[in-house]
Amino acid sequence: MSKKIRLYFSEKIQSDLIAHLKKDQSHYLKDVMRLKIGETFSIFNTSGEWNAVIENYEKNSATIKILKKVRSKENENNIWLAFSPIKQNPLNFMIQKTTELGIQMFCPILCNRSSVNNLNTKRVEKIIVEACEQSNRLSIPKINKLTSFK
Repeated sequence: MSKKIRLYFSEKIQSDLIAHLKKDQSHYLKDVMRLKIGETFSIFNTSGEWNAVIENYEKNSATIKILKKVRSKENENNIWLAFSPIKQNPLNFMIQKTTELGIQMFCPILCNRSSVNNLNTKRVEKIIVEACEQSNRLSIPKINKLTSFK
């Protein structure tokens, strides 16, 4: 049984496109999932999902060829989640699970009695992308800046 590998690709995707993956995505395919040249996987962005094949591995990237579109964008509910920042492990779990459930926008709000006063948005964005890759979701939710409740 083979696993379905999905990667988020932020650039425009079209059939027969030759593209290069980022260093961390190349590392994931080559060293973690151990895909060989010629093996297929899926890439997606907000416009749909495509099959892709690995053409070549380079030192810090991988060359891929987009094969064909397998799924188009779906209509999703516009659900927002406002939350006060919490400690890192519960926050990571909450971001992951609500992304999988279909949240479209995260709105962090700093309240008077919040125990955590900052939010690492780069880390949260990474968790969001990973949750989308794993849950078969096409759209990537947005995260707003941390704002005061006032």
